[in-house]
Amino acid sequence: MAIAHVPTAGAPGKTAASNILMLPTSPRVKIDPIYGQTNLIKWRGDAEFDAVRYFAKKDPHFIFSFYKNASFLDPMNNAVGLGWMAMTGLSYRYQATKTDVNVYLGNDHFNLIAPGIKKKQKTSDSLYKKHLHYILHAPEQGKGSVFLLLNRGQAQGGIQLIN
Repeated sequence: MAIAHVPTAGAPGKTAASNILMLPTSPRVKIDPIYGQTNLIKWRGDAEFDAVRYFAKKDPHFIFSFYKNASFLDPMNNAVGLGWMAMTGLSYRYQATKTDVNVYLGNDHFNLIAPGIKKKQKTSDSLYKKHLHYILHAPEQGKGSVFLLLNRGQAQGGIQLIN
């Protein structure tokens, strides 16, 4: 993930006094569906499934529900709506390696801000600490300055400065 070529916030041809960037707070993650037996899913119009049904209609590879049983009762069970599996939840798997967030800075003054976490939230199991690694690339020529505002979860996280 890279943040590069950030335009200067100001009038054309003039540099601004400050550039403010919000750092990403979500690492790369693989989301897998969890299926559970959900009878009568074909006939139910549950509102909470509307969004999932929408994606299933748009993409044939997106499987919302499927028939799990294979027996001589299939035609009857299928007609009644028994023996169906449907998506009942999501499982999140984070990458084994940290997600690198490369921030390429120019010759301006930058304020880098990371959104906070709740006061009562534990920082020991923070996503920031476990799965995010910020790499700040300073300009190769000239000067630049950075004000870095981190939240409690990122204070012990991985930050690296290059150049």
